[in-house]
Amino acid sequence: MVFRYPQQFNDLFQQSFRGDLEMRERKCDISGTRKNSKAMSVSKSNVHTHRTQHVNLQTCRLWWPEGNKFVRVRISTRTLKTIKKNGLHKTAQKYGVNLNKFSLSSGTAPPKVKVDSELSSIDTIDFNDAGSTPI
Repeated sequence: MVFRYPQQFNDLFQQSFRGDLEMRERKCDISGTRKNSKAMSVSKSNVHTHRTQHVNLQTCRLWWPEGNKFVRVRISTRTLKTIKKNGLHKTAQKYGVNLNKFSLSSGTAPPKVKVDSELSSIDTIDFNDAGSTPI
């Protein structure tokens, strides 16, 4: 006697495990840098054999001020240096990447503004008259 599960259990089993698995290509999400497959290993006897040089990928959660949200991207360390130099928005524009694809939140929260207590106590300042004091 062979015991078989009903069809509904088989469908649930396949959906729960195979639906969560997502294999991604090892390339930078922003610049598109991939492995170098044309590298060579050179032995002591000067024999050349093929090898690959992989990209140093890091998964980073970065703040995107223009979109007012966090973005999780898998980027190479070289692209990370470019982001530190030029900013996330300009680097994404340079490579033609839509950062909304990688957003973690909807970005509806207003930006936080810190109010200085000394400035809030002054009502108005007249800059036309240089010798007058603030009212």
